[in-house]
Amino acid sequence: MGLIDRRTTLAGLGIALASMPAVPAFALPDARFARGQRTTGWLDFDFWNDRRVFLPARINGVAGEVMLDSGVSGVVIDTAYARSLGLSSGRDLTAFGMAGSTSGSIAREDVTLELGSLTVRPAQVMLLDLQAISQAMARPLNVLLGRDLFEAVVVELDFDNRRAGFHAFRGFRPPENARATPLVRMGRLRSIPIAIEGRRPVQAVVDLGNGGAIDVSERYLRENGLLENRAVATTAVLGVDGKSIRSALTLSRVAVGGFELTDMPAEVAPVWSNDQRGIDAPAYVGIDLISRFRIATDYSRNRLWLSPAADFGSPFRRDRAGLRLLPLEGAYEVFHVSDLGPARPAGFREGERIVAVDGRPVPTGPGRASSRWNERAAGTTVTLTMSDGTERRLVLADYY
Repeated sequence: MGLIDRRTTLAGLGIALASMPAVPAFALPDARFARGQRTTGWLDFDFWNDRRVFLPARINGVAGEVMLDSGVSGVVIDTAYARSLGLSSGRDLTAFGMAGSTSGSIAREDVTLELGSLTVRPAQVMLLDLQAISQAMARPLNVLLGRDLFEAVVVELDFDNRRAGFHAFRGFRPPENARATPLVRMGRLRSIPIAIEGRRPVQAVVDLGNGGAIDVSERYLRENGLLENRAVATTAVLGVDGKSIRSALTLSRVAVGGFELTDMPAEVAPVWSNDQRGIDAPAYVGIDLISRFRIATDYSRNRLWLSPAADFGSPFRRDRAGLRLLPLEGAYEVFHVSDLGPARPAGFREGERIVAVDGRPVPTGPGRASSRWNERAAGTTVTLTMSDGTERRLVLADYY
C-alpha cells in the first residue's frame, strides 16, 4: 500500500491529517461494479440539514452509512466504529486542525465498502475519533468517503432529487445541459477555477464535507483588497482538536464554471493550512455552493460537470443570531458569540445553554435535526428559554 500525504485535509471539518512521509506514487483504490454493470443507477441519499450527503452502504458486510467528502484524501473510519467492525490500529498518525491536534492510526486490515452494485476497496483506511464531529452535527458520523471513491468512478449528485449515481469512467455521458469546468490536482485533492468579485480566477478545492458556501484565505483577501469597506464578524468552528476562531463576511459575487452567484457568505481562516502544505489554492468551495448544481466529477478526464439546480438563484443560508451552538441532549450550548451579531448586546455568553426556541423544547435523541431558527428573516423576533428558566428575546439581523 502507498503511504498518505504528510498532511491531507478534512477541511470542511476543520481537521488536517498527518502521518508518515509520502512516497512519490500512491496506490489507487480497487473499484468494481457487479458483473455486467457499469453504473449503480440512482441511489437515494440523506441530505442532512441540507449540509451533508449520507449514503447507505455496507462496510465489511455490515449495513451502515458513509458521508461523502471530496475534501478528504482517502477513507476515514471512527475509531470506536472501527473496533465494532473488528479493525485494529496500525501505524500512528496525527490529525492537525486550526486549534491543535489529535492522534489516530492506519487500519491494519483491509476494508470493503459497498454502494449499491459498486464495491470499493480503499488502498488504506485512516482511523480517527470522530465523536466530536458527530456531536456538533447531532448525527452519528462513522465513515468519511473521499478521494478513494472519486478517483475510482464518476460521482454524480442530483441535489434536486436527493440521489447519487456512480458510473464507470469509460462511456460516461454528462447531462445534455451540463457545462464542463477543469479539475486541477492539488496534492491529493482537486480544485476548480473560480473568480471572486471580478478578480482573476484562482483555484478552489471542491469540498463536499464543508457545510458552508466558501472558505477563503485571509492572505488572498488582503492581497486583493477584499477586506476593505465591508463588515467582518467573528465566528468559530469546532473540530476534533477544539474551537477555532474565524471571520465571516459576504462576497458580492463569485463566478463558478461560467455561472455567477451573488451575496455569498464566506468564512475566513487566518491560519490557512494550504500555505503550510505548499498547495496554491486560496479557497474551498463547500456544499452550500455545490448543491446549487447537479454535478458530476470525472477525475479520469479532469472535468467537473455543472448544471443549475432548481434553487440555483435562491438566497444563501446565513446565521442572523450571532451564535455558534453545540447541539446537546435537549439543549444548545453556546460556544461562540459573534462580536457584531445581535446576540452579544442581548446578553448571551459562551457556556450558556438554550433549552427551548419559541416555547418548543430543543430536540433530543440521535439524529435530531436543527430547527434552523437562526436563519429566519432579518427582523424576526425569537424567544429563547435558557437552562435557568429565564427567557430572552432576540431580534435576528444581517450583521455581516
